[in-house]
Amino acid sequence: MTNNTPPAGWYPDPTGAAQQRYWDGQQWTEALAAPTVVHVPVAAPPAKDWFQRHPGWTTLIVFWIACMIWQWEWLVPVIAIVAATVWTIRWIERRNNRLAADADRQNKLAALGDKRGIFGDYPPADAA
Repeated sequence: MTNNTPPAGWYPDPTGAAQQRYWDGQQWTEALAAPTVVHVPVAAPPAKDWFQRHPGWTTLIVFWIACMIWQWEWLVPVIAIVAATVWTIRWIERRNNRLAADADRQNKLAALGDKRGIFGDYPPADAA
């Protein structure tokens, strides 16, 4: 007669509990182990900016600006110049951050001996 018992090891508890029990090859022992818990990272909700967190103040500020524009015509070009300046400064910061990230990436590739670290993603034909 063949022996069909499983080899010794940890198996799901035959009582149905959410744990594992040790099978010594002949019988279940009293040794218990907690099941492996898989942690799934949960994406954090996107951060809200000041205007999304304070809709009442945002409405009041926009209304005040609209009243100022209606009252003082000279405010329109001033706001346009300020907005263009802020946009330009942010564009320059984004460009500089992008260039710094590219330089860091190429530096790492050059340190590893990869030709893309010297020539970038488009090496000359004779360098390949």
